[in-house]
Amino acid sequence: MLVDVKAGNAGAFAQLLMRHPALARQLRAEVTEGKVTLQPGGERGRLSGLKAATGRFHKSCRDLGLTGGDYPLNQQDKAVRALGRTLRAWIDDNFALAARASGTRIKPISDCASPPGQCWTPSMRSSSTRTSSICA
Repeated sequence: MLVDVKAGNAGAFAQLLMRHPALARQLRAEVTEGKVTLQPGGERGRLSGLKAATGRFHKSCRDLGLTGGDYPLNQQDKAVRALGRTLRAWIDDNFALAARASGTRIKPISDCASPPGQCWTPSMRSSSTRTSSICA
């Protein structure tokens, strides 16, 4: 049993998701189904829908048999910060998921308007380098 007032349970949330894969699937679905989205605001944006997702998450924890004495329900913040950090990390780590969470539609490259050898690929999102991998 993990009991803490402020800090010291590093990895407890990840451990919870490993022990209960259904919780991890539920949280992934919150983002992929658009229930939790990334909205403009601040330096990195803000997660919208987090409060409702947290309520559903806590209900799922109780449905799995976790009680008020078990992590995350025994935490002062009920692991809300860990849940938000996890969702944000998943969004930040996956470009397609980030695009979906922000409401952006990514169209596949169907025709290259650039000269051969000068096409930009989606996998190069952080670079302006061009490659010849798509066009020849």
